Order: sequence, then structure tokens, then C-alpha cells
Amino acid sequence: QSYSSQPPPSTSASRYGGEGGGGGGGSGYYGYNPFPPGTDPEVIRSFQMVDRDRSGFIDDSELQRALSSAYHRFSLRTIRLLMFLFKDPSEKSLRIGKFAFFYVAYHLFVVL
Repeated sequence: QSYSSQPPPSTSASRYGGEGGGGGGGSGYYGYNPFPPGTDPEVIRSFQMVDRDRSGFIDDSELQRALSSAYHRFSLRTIRLLMFLFKDPSEKSLRIGKFAFFYVAYHLFVVL
């Protein structure tokens, strides 16, 4: 599996502080790079694809859209339960660090 330093054409990497390397330079949209150093480029790419409004957070409707397919649609109740397991209690959406945990857990579950 090869990783490119270029973001997919449909994303705007500059809003997230650079070219998806995790950490490093670039002030980006928020004035900082929200991706912790060493963040897997695939996690960054996935976050950028799911965060459709470019807010820097993943809300329930964005996650529902990302996880649902033509064959199965997750209910908002299920999505909110998943988010509850991974987000901070004081927040209503997933930020990048929590999304990284969610991403790993989801892909481990899918493999099983």
C-alpha cells in the first residue's frame, strides 16, 4: 500500500494545515495543524473525505453518510452510539484525534 503526500483532488488540504503528513509546518485554516505528528496518512485522508463541511469535526450526519452504502444505511441512533464511544463527553462531534481511534477500531471490526 503506497501513500502519496498529495491529498485527493476533492479535498482541501490547506484547511487542515498542509499536505497530510501529520504534524509539521503550515498554519492551515485553523492557524495550526490539527493532525498529531505521526498520524497515518490514510486516517488523514479519510478524515478529510468524511468532514464534508470542512469544520475540522465529524458530525453524526457526516459519519452516517460515510459509513452507509447502497446496501446498508446506518440509523442515526446507531451512529450516535458509535460516536458516544469515541468522542469527548462535552462535544457533539468527533475531532481528529478521536476519529483516529474510531478509524482503527472500525477497521479492526470490519476485518473480523
